[in-house]
Amino acid sequence: MKTSTLLRFGHVATRYHLTGQRAPLNTMIALTDQCNARCAYCDIPARGRPGLESKALLRLIDELAEAGCARLGFWGGEPLLRPDLGALIDHAHALGLWTSLDTNGYLFPKRAQELHNLDHVVFSLDGFRTNHELNREAGAYDKVMAAIHRAAEMKKPFWTLTVLTRHNLGDIGMILDLAEATGGRAAFQVLHHPPGVASTEAGSLAPEPEALRDALRALLAAKEAGRPVAVSRGTLHHLITWPDYSQRCSYTPSRPRCLAGELWVNIDPEGQLFACSLWPDHKSPPNAVTEGFAAAFERLTAPPCRACLATCFTEVQGLFSLQPAALKEALVNLLPQRSAP
Repeated sequence: MKTSTLLRFGHVATRYHLTGQRAPLNTMIALTDQCNARCAYCDIPARGRPGLESKALLRLIDELAEAGCARLGFWGGEPLLRPDLGALIDHAHALGLWTSLDTNGYLFPKRAQELHNLDHVVFSLDGFRTNHELNREAGAYDKVMAAIHRAAEMKKPFWTLTVLTRHNLGDIGMILDLAEATGGRAAFQVLHHPPGVASTEAGSLAPEPEALRDALRALLAAKEAGRPVAVSRGTLHHLITWPDYSQRCSYTPSRPRCLAGELWVNIDPEGQLFACSLWPDHKSPPNAVTEGFAAAFERLTAPPCRACLATCFTEVQGLFSLQPAALKEALVNLLPQRSAP
C-alpha cells in the first residue's frame, strides 16, 4: 500500500476519533449483480441488476475521493463482467485511491493487462477441485487456478478468499501451501450471507460448530507459525469465541460501537448506500446518484448491531478503531509480496 494511502487512513481515522467527523474511508461498490458463476450459497445473480452507467460511476468515484475515501473495493456479482472496469480503476488510481477487486477469476487472465493500475485482487477459492466445485460449480477450479497463476506471473498482489463450509474444512493446508507457492496470502471467512443474498442451500452448507471452531483454531496455529494467513489474530479469536454461528450479528451492548456507516460504506448497483452489506434491510436507503454522495452519506445511519461474523468487517473495525495489534497486522498483510519460487 502506498505511503500516501496509509497517511490518509491514519489522518481520517484519527480525525474521526477526535472530532466525530465521518468519512467513507473504506468504500465497496457492487458494480453489478450479474455473474458468470452460480455458487451454491449465493443468490445475488437472481437480482439481475446490471449496475450504473460508466459516467455515473466516474462521478461517484470523484465524490468519494473528495469525501475522504482512501480504499475503494469493486465487487458484485462479478465485476469483471463490466467492460469499463479497467477505466474505473484507472480513474480511481489517478485520484490516489487504493483499489481492490473481488472476483471468481474466470475472466482475469483475459483482462489482466487492463488492470495494471489495480492495487490488489482477491480470488474466490474454496479448496481442492472437488470441494471448490461443490461450493461453486463444475469447471470453476481450473478457472480460478489459471487466474491465481496469472496474477503470480504479473506479481500482482493477491489473496485467496475461502468460505468455510462443511465441504472444505480439511483443505486449509492445501490453500496455505498454494499461497506460499504463488506468493499470495490466504483469507478465510465463515458462511454469513444475509437474507436476500444467501441461496436456499446456504444453511445446509454450514459446518458443525465445533468442527468450524477446530478449523479456526488450526488457522490461528498456522498464523502463529508464520504461514500466510491473511486474517488477523484478533479476528480469529473473535470468530473462535463467537457463541452461535447461526447468528451473523451480535447486539451485545458491552461491545464497542461498530464503525459501519461511520468510516466505511457499501454502495449497491443502483447507487444506494448501506452502512454494511450484512444489513441491507433499510426501507429507504440514501442514493448517491440521485442525491449526490455527500448528501446521501450524511443521512446514512449505522446498523444497530455491535459485531458480526464477517471477516472483512471485523478486520476493518479493528483497524479503524486504531487498535495497535490490528494496525500492525494490517501493515504486514499489505506489504509487497515476496516473489514466488
